[in-house]
Amino acid sequence: MEGLIEGRIVHYMPNEKESGHSHHMAAIVVRVFGGTDGIANLTVFPDWLNDGHSGDGVFWATSRKYSEGKEPMTWHWPEKK
Repeated sequence: MEGLIEGRIVHYMPNEKESGHSHHMAAIVVRVFGGTDGIANLTVFPDWLNDGHSGDGVFWATSRKYSEGKEPMTWHWPEKK
């Protein structure tokens, strides 16, 4: 997938179990897997306790796929405003 490299900022769509919400969360790509299907490991930065997380404030989303449809547990490029 063009542009998908380690260090890029993307948006992650959690499922209800991960955050209790279904809104975009900022994430950084930490590993890209071969191929053109957009599978990547992400470090996700939730809005701390507001998104149901405690501790260090981040979580790891492994082997997540790209989705233009923004389905739960997928990532997408940030929208342009």
